[in-house]
Formats: sequence, structure tokens, C-alpha cells
Amino acid sequence: MVGKETSQTNQAIVKVIQQALQQNDIPQAAVQSIDDPDRKLVTQLLKMDRYVDMLIPRGGAGLHKLCREQSINHPSDH
Repeated sequence: MVGKETSQTNQAIVKVIQQALQQNDIPQAAVQSIDDPDRKLVTQLLKMDRYVDMLIPRGGAGLHKLCREQSINHPSDH
């Protein structure tokens, strides 16, 4: 489960990024936060490369490992 402080930090980061997007006429929805801790959701998003350009894992080593193992495109591939 995502801790309260972590969730608040994530929300603050997304809010700042969305404000910058709006100031540059880019839709705020281009950056979103996912508060659901279900790893199955992360796995599904990692496979949606047609719709999702980037995921930034904000969590522990287990989440980072899952992202490395399940992602279709790795940053080192580009």
C-alpha cells in the first residue's frame, strides 16, 4: 500500500508538472498519477506502449524490478 506521505508527494509532483503543461498549452492529462497499488495494473500499463509513452515507478526495489522485467521497451533500447 502506498503510504500517505508518498501519495501526497506523488500528487504534488503531478500537480506541478500539470501546471507546467497547462502553461505551455499541453493537455494536463498527458501526465497522470496512478494511486492503485495493484501490480497487475502496472503490468498492464507496461504493455500498452501504443498509448503510454512512459511510466515512472515511484516505489521500492520490487516495483522497479517488476518494471524492468515486464516492460516491452527499455530505456537502454533507445
